[in-house]
Amino acid sequence: MHISSPTELAKRVPGELLKIFLGRISEYLAVRTGEEADSLPPVVLQYLTTFLAPSLGPDLSLRNNRELRTLATTLDALVRGKTAEAADMLVQRFKAVELASKWSWYPRIASARWGPTSGIA
Repeated sequence: MHISSPTELAKRVPGELLKIFLGRISEYLAVRTGEEADSLPPVVLQYLTTFLAPSLGPDLSLRNNRELRTLATTLDALVRGKTAEAADMLVQRFKAVELASKWSWYPRIASARWGPTSGIA
């Protein structure tokens, strides 16, 4: 079976992109920290805070930092099996972006909270 794109891979083998993504991040962190990598470790937030955000520096806007932090925290929650918590985080960000679109001014609602706030930065 030849798969030509990430989108096609996601459709044909659900979850495989996550495995590949986490595997690469885990290998990177293992080399940098000297720790052995798990098969599906919750390391996305660690990767964001120790490598990606520092490497982007001032080019990482407040909005993109929040979105990446939410995505990282949500992916880690999914890997930990906390599906409901991950879904709550996504709903919170969805509502924040919805409000930002209506108000056309991101900073005003960047930290809007809807329901539980654990894991949302």
